[in-house]
Amino acid sequence: MARPMRRKQSDDPGFVASSVADQQEAVQICRTVYGGTLALRKEDGFLPQWEKEDLDHYRKRQKAALAIGSFRKTVRSLKAIVYRKPMSLGEDVPVEIRGDSERGIGGIVENIDLAGQHLDLFGQGLFLDKLVDGHSIILVDWHGPEGARRAADESNGRARPYWTKIQKGQVARPYVRRDDGALVLESFAYFEDDTMRSGAFAEKEIRRVRQFDLVDVSGNPFPLNDALPPPEGRRVLFRSWIQEARGGDWDVEEDGRLLGERMTRIPIAVDYAERADFMRSDPPFLDVALEVVDHMQIRSDRKNNMHVTSVPILQTFGIEPEELQVITIGTSMGLAFPGNQTEQGAGYAEAQGHGLEHTRTELQDIEKRIAELGLSALQRQSRAAETAEAHRLEQKAQDSELAAWAIGTRDAIEEALQLSAMWMGIEDGGGSVEINTDFEDMVMEPEQAKVYLKAVGEGRLSVETMWDAWVAGKYLPETFDPELEAERIAGEGTGELAAIAEEMRRLRQEQGAATGGTAGGEGDAA
Repeated sequence: MARPMRRKQSDDPGFVASSVADQQEAVQICRTVYGGTLALRKEDGFLPQWEKEDLDHYRKRQKAALAIGSFRKTVRSLKAIVYRKPMSLGEDVPVEIRGDSERGIGGIVENIDLAGQHLDLFGQGLFLDKLVDGHSIILVDWHGPEGARRAADESNGRARPYWTKIQKGQVARPYVRRDDGALVLESFAYFEDDTMRSGAFAEKEIRRVRQFDLVDVSGNPFPLNDALPPPEGRRVLFRSWIQEARGGDWDVEEDGRLLGERMTRIPIAVDYAERADFMRSDPPFLDVALEVVDHMQIRSDRKNNMHVTSVPILQTFGIEPEELQVITIGTSMGLAFPGNQTEQGAGYAEAQGHGLEHTRTELQDIEKRIAELGLSALQRQSRAAETAEAHRLEQKAQDSELAAWAIGTRDAIEEALQLSAMWMGIEDGGGSVEINTDFEDMVMEPEQAKVYLKAVGEGRLSVETMWDAWVAGKYLPETFDPELEAERIAGEGTGELAAIAEEMRRLRQEQGAATGGTAGGEGDAA
């Protein structure tokens, strides 16, 4: 992921807006934790260096640190719940976009990004990115000679719009203004990191800034590179710069060209999870990421303390070390003291490790809090007022945050379809899509959540197994083996695990009797 750094404001294309810089710390934490143990080991600061600890010892602790994968598991499991049913295109999506195999018309959704991704897979990545960062962005760009202006190229498929997914951490400068009350994006710039060949065998890394500005082209101050009449009103100006060494100079790559006669707005759509303002959001699982970091730190300290308690230290009294005589007999070693044994001697100093039990309990408490924070996205929300959009939906699952996030992704994709239609000159718009919000059977009641959280908090159930069960249909499968699960979390109490599993099955049977069917949905037997 490109990581923009805050720069001194100047004419520097790499300058990062204050609205972006304020959000970078939270994004970096979530992205690094999402990367797991190896990513956390590479970054200083996540594992504190002790006072007077030499750097070599700190690096060894850093390389030995282990992080639980609960953050990654949480966001990926929520994505899997939404996308357990594929996204579907509405009948109002133009054939030029959706395609028609029977009529030999190739649409763009099968390869929406010109990198082989279907629209559904692109949407999954978009949804996952916003769960990690807070929001994600679709740029609808154009591929083809002379921009979006040659009908012959469009008809033979040589020119077409394509989508690029931009992560929140790539954004450099989004500037908006009010125009008759409406919010208008007037400038947007973002970073790209790229690797290019250098010579026959080498390569070099470059950083690119791509910037789009909404400008008034009345009088045609910027060339359109074709024979069309001069445009009037607002169009989008594109520029780019490259930097071959971090901190070095920026070289102009594209000094300015208009995107085309058709594009009258900067072609991006924003998909929010926790929107605070335009292109401002809070990562919805930042607290989970911080708990994972806390867990790693305590686990590292505990591992060090366990080493101290399990390795006694030899100590001597009444004699200097160089006066000791070592006797070796076979594999055994002994010490010979030249003087009076009442005045000289040796023994072992051994720590008792009384604090290890407290750290074990704290680790379990952290894992329970992680489970609570993750499952909160599936719990029913109590709302005093409903939005018009919420009224439109029919499923009870609307009451969960997860359903609201799914609806946000649907809206962003529909906006990007509209932008694609603008590029292609389709006046009827880009149409609509349907994304899964039918997970009513997966929205938790409080008593069901308590059963899971009790099991995780007592160290009887791993967070990973909890999510596997929920993605499969909320309940533990019939094949759940308490003994195997106990081995997985290196815990004890298989009898309690069996009781917990039985309690979950009882809840399922009661819900099935109440609804006249088998509770748990399609994934119940998974």
